[in-house]
Amino acid sequence: MKNMKKILGYSLMMLPLIFATSSCDNILDQKAVDAFNEASVFEDLNLTKAYLGRCYDFIGVDDNQILGLREDLLVGATDEALCIHRPGGYPFVKGTMSPDELGHFGEWRFNWISWSLYSNIKNVNVFLANVDNVPTVTDQDAALLQRMKAEAYFIRAFNYHNLMRSYGGVVLVDKPLNWVRIS
Repeated sequence: MKNMKKILGYSLMMLPLIFATSSCDNILDQKAVDAFNEASVFEDLNLTKAYLGRCYDFIGVDDNQILGLREDLLVGATDEALCIHRPGGYPFVKGTMSPDELGHFGEWRFNWISWSLYSNIKNVNVFLANVDNVPTVTDQDAALLQRMKAEAYFIRAFNYHNLMRSYGGVVLVDKPLNWVRIS
């Protein structure tokens, strides 16, 4: 009888513990953190900051091009300087450049001066269209957003500068568009 009271006592103590640890929320109903959409990026200050960081990364069109400046500088494509790495193999040095073989001027080393900069301009325009909707908690957060907005204006201007110095007149786009890529 004494053991029965002990078991019943433990059972009654465990019952509230079981109810406290279980809830109506499904533990699997959580937001994915490996993929984000535009709405979720601009709901969080840190995600917005990361998005702007990617806009900086794509100033050089693709990852890690360091603003398009790699081992071969653009001056190496003229008679002002000669790159010491494989100079005899460059089509512009050999005089064999053609529309099919642009060498550095194709989608390779100097592709940071290509029309694909519009892709990053599109990203910056999305940032600028949504940055004012990012919730802030402190005045410091609001100041950070204003600084990030100014940086985004610089990135867009820098991309346009590279396009204009390469091609002359360009189309200025200052808001996000629904662009369709045709392949």
